[in-house]
Amino acid sequence: MIPPHTQRRTLPTASPDEPQVSATAPTKPPAQVEQESRPTAASAIPEDSRAAPPASPTPAEPLTPDGWDATALLDMHPMLAGVLFVGVMWVPALLVLSGISGWATLARSYRWTQPAPAGDRWFERGRVGIIGYNSTLRFALLNEGFFLGQVLPFRPGHPSLFIPWSAIQTVYQAENNHPYLQLVVDTPAGPVPITLASALVDPARDHLPAAVVGYHEVTVAWQWLLVLVGMMLVSLGWMWLFVFRFFW
Repeated sequence: MIPPHTQRRTLPTASPDEPQVSATAPTKPPAQVEQESRPTAASAIPEDSRAAPPASPTPAEPLTPDGWDATALLDMHPMLAGVLFVGVMWVPALLVLSGISGWATLARSYRWTQPAPAGDRWFERGRVGIIGYNSTLRFALLNEGFFLGQVLPFRPGHPSLFIPWSAIQTVYQAENNHPYLQLVVDTPAGPVPITLASALVDPARDHLPAAVVGYHEVTVAWQWLLVLVGMMLVSLGWMWLFVFRFFW
């Protein structure tokens, strides 16, 4: 006899007449499974990447009263800053050179108001005062004197001149037959020397005083020197800003 606690418990078995229930889940048709496996439009986008609808654009305010931004223009075209600098400083620089050299002093007494004489020579070299004009002068010999002018880019502050022979008080020539003559022109403000190639003046040597070996010492007013230093400082400041802005 088997003790009660050692007897094996047996599960009840269904009778053959009862319907059997399967333990597996019921299967679905393939078409229904495929439809359920397709992601919807909302579930296809990750939840953290769903952004709010864009706000309506606000009208842009004009950057300048004229409706254009000069700073942005210079950023797109850096070399435009250099062109603007040359354009703005060109005329003041020529005016200062005219005052330092004495051209402005000569123009107050010997300004030429007529068209340039026919047959004048272009791109000649010379010096007025302490300023040299290399290949920028126009020159012509006339019966009563000589014409002196500038080519167009250098004409601001340098009106054309007509120097009569009677206004030349002294002619200096350097030693060793230097090919240039220094003509000292008399003006109410003081003498102003003009240095020209001797080949230009030789045809009119009969109208000039005899040449003296030496040279005329030129002095410059201190006011013009201050103006020149100021313009140099402005130029250096502009160059520093240009380099700092566009190349650093």
